[in-house]
Amino acid sequence: MCRLSARRSGDSRGATRRHVFAPTSRSSTLSRAEQKLKTGGCAAALQHVGGSGPDRMPDPTPDPTADPTADATTDGAALKLEPRFRPGLDVSSISDRRRLQIVVRGFIGHTDAGWWRFLSASAELSEVNFWRPGGRTFSALRAGEPFFFRLKSPVNKIGGFGLFARYASLPVWRAWEVFGLANGVRDEREFVERLERLARRPVSQTSLIGCVAITECTFFPVEALIDVPASFNPQNLSGSVIDLESLEGRRLWMECLERALAVTPASVPVADWLGEAADRQRYGHPQVVIPRLGQGSFRLAVLDVYGSCAVTGEHSLPALEAAHIRPYGQGGTHDLSNGLPLRRDLHRLFDLGYVSVKPHGEFIVSPRLRSEYANGHTYYALAGQQLRPPKVAEAAPDPELLAWHSETVFHAA
Repeated sequence: MCRLSARRSGDSRGATRRHVFAPTSRSSTLSRAEQKLKTGGCAAALQHVGGSGPDRMPDPTPDPTADPTADATTDGAALKLEPRFRPGLDVSSISDRRRLQIVVRGFIGHTDAGWWRFLSASAELSEVNFWRPGGRTFSALRAGEPFFFRLKSPVNKIGGFGLFARYASLPVWRAWEVFGLANGVRDEREFVERLERLARRPVSQTSLIGCVAITECTFFPVEALIDVPASFNPQNLSGSVIDLESLEGRRLWMECLERALAVTPASVPVADWLGEAADRQRYGHPQVVIPRLGQGSFRLAVLDVYGSCAVTGEHSLPALEAAHIRPYGQGGTHDLSNGLPLRRDLHRLFDLGYVSVKPHGEFIVSPRLRSEYANGHTYYALAGQQLRPPKVAEAAPDPELLAWHSETVFHAA
């Protein structure tokens, strides 16, 4: 057994928890992990647990050909397992920018130790991609409901959680372009290798994978992992839904919220929603904040709600990008009303101010494109067109943001 001592901030008592491990197969990988567990504790066991991706095959049937240390993401350096909270966007005024919803479900997903270690040490990321080989769909949660990261056996503990934001089936190249390091690997080559190891078949850049965007994540330190509910079946291929109104569900959600608060600095604005959700959990129904989109889920949402370039109608995915009307670094948000799907060349010209959109939706082209580059006839032919509308009216671009871009960024003369 492995004993963990978890101390919560503001509490002088140390809460001791005991790991109970389910029976595992006699593969060499798990045998080494079990020995590490007996001699070196949970941190050592986590270093030896192999795997190929966040959404794994069931525990009793590990890949016997996999190198148990092949997915290490630290180039041999010591693993960093100290508490890391990854806040999303600034939510300092929750009452103005967010709303709470009643939560009835959570989802417990099989999580690879290598993916978990890599992202635990990447505090700068605001969201992660819990990818699923083969483009399998995910419809278990609504936006804002919690997704729990369950570390596989022999650890069999909850290693953190986040809020489900969005799902999309994407080719590998697009998943890397959208999420980058948030895929839990260092580069695209390693991404393909992990996918091939898990899928046990060749994977190319055009192969489809399922992308589950999880935002506002907390990854618990190794000494503060949380018990998996007793009813959870580790042999379930895809993970499982948990009822947060049940006794087990309420216990899990409350413990995760309290653990997240314990490792989150009070100065972090997003701690506000954690505290509010914890209070409501104690005295009423489970509730969370509707998540703000992160960079990755913003891109997915913008392209999904339009389906093509808002100016030209181009549908080819490799040619499309999601543009911020007001850049995030200049006070913009990842809201749909601040986004436009544009062909790659138009996105570049939009960011540089050579094209823009008037508040009423008219596409305009700067005369400086011709004077500075003696070209641009392709773009001048588009001038005066109205933007194509999104599938839902609520996603239409904000006229005030369009006015900001056309008056501040656009080169009118």
